[in-house]
Amino acid sequence: MKYEEIIIKTSNTMKLRGFTHDTQKTYINVVVKYLKFISNNSTKLGVESAKEYLLRLNILGKDSNTIKVHSACIRFLFIEVLKLNIEKFAIPSPKRKKQLPFVLSINEVNIILDKIENPIHKLMISFLYSTGIRLSELINMRRCDVLFDRSQVFVNSGKGQKDRYTLLANHLKDKLANHIAQYEFKTKYLFESNRGTKYTKATIQKIVANNSKQITNKVTPHTFRHSFATHLLESGTDISIIQKLLGHSKIETTMIYTKIANTLLIKIVSPFDRL
Repeated sequence: MKYEEIIIKTSNTMKLRGFTHDTQKTYINVVVKYLKFISNNSTKLGVESAKEYLLRLNILGKDSNTIKVHSACIRFLFIEVLKLNIEKFAIPSPKRKKQLPFVLSINEVNIILDKIENPIHKLMISFLYSTGIRLSELINMRRCDVLFDRSQVFVNSGKGQKDRYTLLANHLKDKLANHIAQYEFKTKYLFESNRGTKYTKATIQKIVANNSKQITNKVTPHTFRHSFATHLLESGTDISIIQKLLGHSKIETTMIYTKIANTLLIKIVSPFDRL
């Protein structure tokens, strides 16, 4: 089978499985890199060349999480696309590095929001933090998904094609209502660029980066999602509720925020303070 045919078959298999656009893009990117690798090194497609490819990534200094993604993509190619008769664990996969996510304090969230001068950009980032949604979900958020009467936001086909509801902050209701009533929209989306199209990921990432330079750690749009979850946990919200708001399939994924939240630490008094 020619490489072009492999790429097309991989794409079609993912579409039939209902993979998201971003996931498809990631998998195709890895498959193309792997096929180029075996072509440049005159090796055959198979387990041994896959191991050599992953070893090359390690030598190049790629982190374990990146290598794990590449390993999963190649495994999908072999087993699900090409139907090769290989063991699931024939292709090694490094353990994912368990690194705690960086979380903003509430004061730091305010510092960033105060720095944003463009009112629509400020509203957009406020909405991102107040709902805990992913960047892709923000970009695809429709005006009809904002349910003012129920104080909820409908997240249509989030990660894994799973619908869910999250919170609509009372403090944002009037601003959102005015935005919807006054803005001259050209699409169905809640936030539009000046060109009358939905925002790109790169644009929102740049907005966040440009307005968070005063924060010591690097801040990304996803940082607001981590902060949303952690702040809810610190305010006493049940972890299972946070799981549903975030759209996590497994509670174990949400449990990482229990390692960050100051729920217990803020109640503990240092013995030195009792002297």
